[in-house]
Amino acid sequence: PPTPAMRRGTAFPTLVLEPERAGSVVEVPGLAAASPADRWAAAAARRPGRDILHEGGLASIEAMRDAVRAAGPIGGILDAATLREASMVWEDARTGLLLRGRIDAVIERGSGPAGLPGKWAHYLGAGDVILDLKGTRSAIPDVFEGDVYRLGYHLSAAQYVAGYEQLTGRGVSAVVLLACEWDAPHVVAAFALAAGGAWLTIGRTEADEVLGRTARCYLSGEWRDGADGELIDSEPPAWVARRFEDGRIYGGN
Repeated sequence: PPTPAMRRGTAFPTLVLEPERAGSVVEVPGLAAASPADRWAAAAARRPGRDILHEGGLASIEAMRDAVRAAGPIGGILDAATLREASMVWEDARTGLLLRGRIDAVIERGSGPAGLPGKWAHYLGAGDVILDLKGTRSAIPDVFEGDVYRLGYHLSAAQYVAGYEQLTGRGVSAVVLLACEWDAPHVVAAFALAAGGAWLTIGRTEADEVLGRTARCYLSGEWRDGADGELIDSEPPAWVARRFEDGRIYGGN
């Protein structure tokens, strides 16, 4: 079942992108984020078709929505979206696996408000831009970019590009992660994962590896993976080591 964090992650883009559906997001009096899973399940069962939040959760998500829409040109860019919370189903060309994804929003090439600052104008002039809204513990670049890899945002972004381009025949110039901090004052930052850039290249490579392994498992019927108890020597990844080498130690654990 969805965790409280997953429910927040679903409610956030709904309030930002589909204000007409705001009534589908409700908070449950007396329900806490730390309430047992059975209480969450019972509350959801009594409210079919609704996105439920813990008591006080709705005000927080509404504040995040307001922060995103007030952040520089982002409100106008969101208003120019041609697709909002759109589901996709497509066949992976390499493995034949049937894949699905859900895009938060798409801004088509040449759209958006007039007078956009340089980088926004560049990407919207080069192709369609996929927007992916993310609630985050921190919008500080070092911290958020660590979460991009840890939580697989780059992998999802690469899949969104593959599915969207296959289904529409249109080119994507970037996937923009719109990050908003969960806690007040709800700092907002936008991170562009450029087509042909390192993030999407790594994401595509990792996606191909995962899909290839999944296809092999389907064919063989064997789903075991891992080192089978072997002891593995562990070292921090390079980006963690760099934070200590150059003194950029800040913004959470």
